[in-house]
Amino acid sequence: MGENGAKFVLSIRDGVLEVSGSEDFVARMIEKHAGLLKPAGGPPAPPKKQGGQESATTLDPSSQQEALETLDKVFAVHKDELKVICDINGRGNAEKMRKASLLLLLGHRLRGLEDVPLESLRQVCRDHGCFDANNFASAIKAMKGQVTQGGGRAGTAKLTRPGFNDAMALAKEVQGA
Repeated sequence: MGENGAKFVLSIRDGVLEVSGSEDFVARMIEKHAGLLKPAGGPPAPPKKQGGQESATTLDPSSQQEALETLDKVFAVHKDELKVICDINGRGNAEKMRKASLLLLLGHRLRGLEDVPLESLRQVCRDHGCFDANNFASAIKAMKGQVTQGGGRAGTAKLTRPGFNDAMALAKEVQGA
């Protein structure tokens, strides 16, 4: 960079945003993306507000962490990756896929992430031996009152308020078992 050059690098779990240019340009980019910045090792960012109002199931960061820690038979975090570690019981793969998805969505919500890639839901089902590629989309669509989707096949899913309540009840049931 020249005398007036500057560089700004932001890595949100290695999503990396790198800006180079004049100090003024870099300063404007930092200001524009300031909402993405948080202190390293700090609590997870709270879920995004929807329509200008906070989600009805939003927990403050300390409550999120506390809830996640009390569900230690359900979730584990290793190298910043959330895992569902409990057994998933159900009458068939469709029910197991729904339960595994609910739990993963809950775990991510408790970590401050509302929108979860559908591929993550597929992977948790694979991890638990209940993934059925031919029926996955139908199983997720059957959760209409619990989960909303966005973005098509490679899209995302997030819990609705009833979905959050159902997922929390399921997690507490598994934790108590």
